[in-house]
Parts: sequence; structure tokens; C-alpha cells
Amino acid sequence: MYSATPFKRIWPVIDAVLFQQTIEVAYDPQTACLQEWATAKACIFAFLALLAIHHKYPPSLPILDGEECAVKAQCLLAQVLQETTLVGLQTCFLLVS
Repeated sequence: MYSATPFKRIWPVIDAVLFQQTIEVAYDPQTACLQEWATAKACIFAFLALLAIHHKYPPSLPILDGEECAVKAQCLLAQVLQETTLVGLQTCFLLVS
């Protein structure tokens, strides 16, 4: 969905392939260790926060609370910053925007 929107041209920091893998890890925790799963969830929450702040989410979704999503992402990220990964870096980029 994201890669087909004009928002991708405005905010190109999100790699479509990496983000697809991140979604798979976040929603199938059996495929990854706890740290990878938490980092993936943090990235999803950071992405949702970005969408909510810029009001770029589909109308079919419920209204998103950008602040709440950002706080959840920050809490998860604080738990997993022991190891630097591409997903963690992508999450940090999303949170500072």
C-alpha cells in the first residue's frame, strides 16, 4: 500500500522491501528472536505515527493517534537498542521526522 502512494515520493526513507520483511516479522513472531520482533513492532508503530501526523492513512483505517503510536515505538525501541540493525535505524528515522 505504501509503495503505491504519493507519500513514498515525499518520504522516501522507507525501503519497500525491508519494510515488507519488517511487517512479516512483526506479525509472525515465531520467525524471529524477541529482539527482532520488538524492533519490527517499533518500526510499525513509528510508521503509523508518521502516517497519523501527516494524515496520510487510508480512510478505511480507524483514526490513528500519532502520539500514542510514537510513544509505543519509543518504548519498544528503548528495549532493543543493544544491537543496531537496519530496521532499528529505519525506526529511528521515522521517529525523528
